[in-house]
Amino acid sequence: MPHKSLRSTTQRLPPISTMTAPHTTVTGPPKQSGVQTNPPTRKEIYDLIKDERQFSLYVQALDRLTKAKEDVSVSHYQVGGIHGLPYVRWEDAGNKTPAGTWEGYCHHGSVLFPTWHRPYMSLYEQLLNKHAQDIAKDMPDEWKKSASELRQPYWDWAINGVPPPEVIEYKTLDILHPDGSKKPFPNPLIYYTFQTPLSKEVFGDFAKWSETVRKPTANGITLEDWKSALEGIQKSTKREVFDLLLRVDKWEAFAHHIRKQSITPVSSLETIHDKMHVAVGGGGFMGDTGVAGFDPIFYLHHCNVDRVLALWQAIHPKVWVSEGVAMDGGNWTQADGEPVNSTTGLAPFWSPPTSGGNEFWTSDQSRDFEEQLNFTYPEFVGVDPQDRQLKVALQCYKLYWSAETSKITTEAIQSKDFNPITDLDIDLYEWKAGIEVEKYAIDSSFSVCVFLLAPGVDSSVISDTNSTEWYSSPYFAGQTSIFINSAGKAKCGNCQAQAADNAVVQGFMHLNDSIKLNGNLTPAEENDNEVHEYLKKHIVWKACKANGEIIPLPSIPSLKVTVYSTSSSIPESNIPGGAVLFSGFKTVRPRQEVTSGKVGGF
Repeated sequence: MPHKSLRSTTQRLPPISTMTAPHTTVTGPPKQSGVQTNPPTRKEIYDLIKDERQFSLYVQALDRLTKAKEDVSVSHYQVGGIHGLPYVRWEDAGNKTPAGTWEGYCHHGSVLFPTWHRPYMSLYEQLLNKHAQDIAKDMPDEWKKSASELRQPYWDWAINGVPPPEVIEYKTLDILHPDGSKKPFPNPLIYYTFQTPLSKEVFGDFAKWSETVRKPTANGITLEDWKSALEGIQKSTKREVFDLLLRVDKWEAFAHHIRKQSITPVSSLETIHDKMHVAVGGGGFMGDTGVAGFDPIFYLHHCNVDRVLALWQAIHPKVWVSEGVAMDGGNWTQADGEPVNSTTGLAPFWSPPTSGGNEFWTSDQSRDFEEQLNFTYPEFVGVDPQDRQLKVALQCYKLYWSAETSKITTEAIQSKDFNPITDLDIDLYEWKAGIEVEKYAIDSSFSVCVFLLAPGVDSSVISDTNSTEWYSSPYFAGQTSIFINSAGKAKCGNCQAQAADNAVVQGFMHLNDSIKLNGNLTPAEENDNEVHEYLKKHIVWKACKANGEIIPLPSIPSLKVTVYSTSSSIPESNIPGGAVLFSGFKTVRPRQEVTSGKVGGF
């Protein structure tokens, strides 16, 4: 049943009728008239820290944003609440009488998942930038310039598995001042402190905390355990990002985590995003869709999600948002069953009046992010637009291909003879593990982890009591995480509808590296019987809740783990000039017999 409006259950936000100010339009940070020639760059957080002046401004600006009064729409609290709780319309966005049954703006599990979050990040970025420029207004010119060019940083979890200590460890930071001195400053990246107690009726168990927490220590997890787990998933994440960018060329397969009719054995952008939410948050705020937006690391994470979208756009310039349908019941802005596409309004992100058309940003409007939202990413700097597809792909090969990268040169990739399969030692035959499970199979976010044991090793080496040990195991192959809203009694409309429909989430992981390491085998053909028999005997999977609690597999009856053998296609060319830039899958064959007869198997 639809939940009642929560406006009466919380006094944290002003009644909508009191909001008389003009809407906050999302524009991104302002362009510097007469000065700016190219959009400023969003920096990776490790790189931003090296720029002591700009990092100082970032920390101070974030501090101001997080300390803004929570009854102000442009506060960290209210912008974070757009993502989920407490389900109060942001600046009156959406019909006063909902278009659909449900509340909220959520677009998880939707073709709009990647693009809905783009204006969201730009809204936060423009607020951050404004605070930075206010801080620097009486400072020397070089500080003013750094402030005007400040953009929301991203954390590239596929390269740097663990965030820097400035994000996850240090309670205070020594930040630079214009006189050259460094002074301690409370670190606003560690957590967000709520200004008034959270309502248990609305926030459920999260109401017991006065600040956002990550991997709560009450669950017996130390900082070192957490860092070890993040390091453990980095390699598989790197491969997933590589496959997503360079082996997927359909929007539906790229965009969201809901099971598709046609199988592309690569985890979607949303599936990878889900895994990182659960890995970072555990049983804390980042591990739950309803409250994740309050943790400052949310914006570092989602800025990287947007970056992956931008990279994929560049490599696949002719592909964009495909048709979809609003979930059953609708929400504040979509009616039940209403079609959604690249022209659908991305509420509650108000677009400038001069943009024409929809009152909210659309996917089409946000496609040219450099021009429309005034930011870029390092991979685009100095690249001629007509060379963008080739040059961005080149950088993605160098960043995310795990083998020898010395062969990846502009000259090589421009050659008509270049082929990523043969020239970069990408396996022609690959084995994949596919995970399918109902999104709301249990009452919290959870993960399914896959292991490939070595011959002679018993499955008892995988702990049945401590899931934090799984990620450092030499037999760990990868995981798929299910990221849901469990906070409080109420859930967003999209969540409710997907639960009612028994929506199934899908994820994949690459097995060849583990087959080579633990099975001492190299897949030589699609029907490699030796690999088949090895997997049948030695594949193991386990599940745990976001808080680390191990889940007995029989309690997840919808879980289906399937192994696939695949072969890669080698097209003649797919970019101007005749080169082969990326390759897809020629065949994808389910090998049900590998997991048949096991709990959670096919």
